[in-house]
Amino acid sequence: MQELAERVCGAPRIDLNVLRRHTVYAPKRFTDSSPAVQQFWNVLQSFTEHERGLFLSFAWARSRLPAVGADDDPRDTSWRMKLNILDIGQGVRENDAPLPTSETCFFNVNLPAYGTVDIMRRKLLSAISNCQTITS
Repeated sequence: MQELAERVCGAPRIDLNVLRRHTVYAPKRFTDSSPAVQQFWNVLQSFTEHERGLFLSFAWARSRLPAVGADDDPRDTSWRMKLNILDIGQGVRENDAPLPTSETCFFNVNLPAYGTVDIMRRKLLSAISNCQTITS
């Protein structure tokens, strides 16, 4: 019964490796090795399972990833997360920078390129904790 539930609803544990394999970055100059992208994954890694669920709800209006088999193929285009890295702009203090936003219909996350992991973590936690109206 549990296996059927996981196939239908997805695994209760959010596997960041699976999410990472299904993530694309924009603009195209950003890659896995870009500082803002590495900060993002470090922040998600530091989250509890509950916070990861809040992140998915914020980003995709779901609390679980789709079920994947042992042969999970990153070329599987049935779903993907798009991480849009946004320039904060000249003269804007990072503490005053905007919160991340999302487009849940498309699983797009719009993330300002904060200068530190601490600022990114604080801003992302604020967004995922306080912007849940779509699922409330």
